[in-house]
Amino acid sequence: MADDFERRLERLFSDAPEQPDAALFAAEVDAKLGRRQFLRHAAMGLAGAAGAALAALQLLSANLDLKLDDASNAVSRSAEQGLAVVRQEGGALTALPLQGEVVWLAAALLGLALTFVATRFADRV
Repeated sequence: MADDFERRLERLFSDAPEQPDAALFAAEVDAKLGRRQFLRHAAMGLAGAAGAALAALQLLSANLDLKLDDASNAVSRSAEQGLAVVRQEGGALTALPLQGEVVWLAAALLGLALTFVATRFADRV
């Protein structure tokens, strides 16, 4: 008798009928998850924008633009000296325009690339 009951019970669970509101339930769960993801992405974007704005205000209030110009000029001079050494030794490099703007643009692009890689790894975790 126990075997018959177990077989019947097993058959009932294996052939579970679909609930009439299953599609509605799935749509509600999807909407709720989508809303949470949207809120999370919006909050992260707003927090990033606020942080960037605060950092920009701090940089501007500290007169860092003058210091950045000096640093850019120093980097440019160092790079030009390094290229001069390479050219004297017969290197194949041509004269590159390494002004301060080019150096900072390269640094910004590197930062963007690292951010892109970090977000790709964060999505996989």
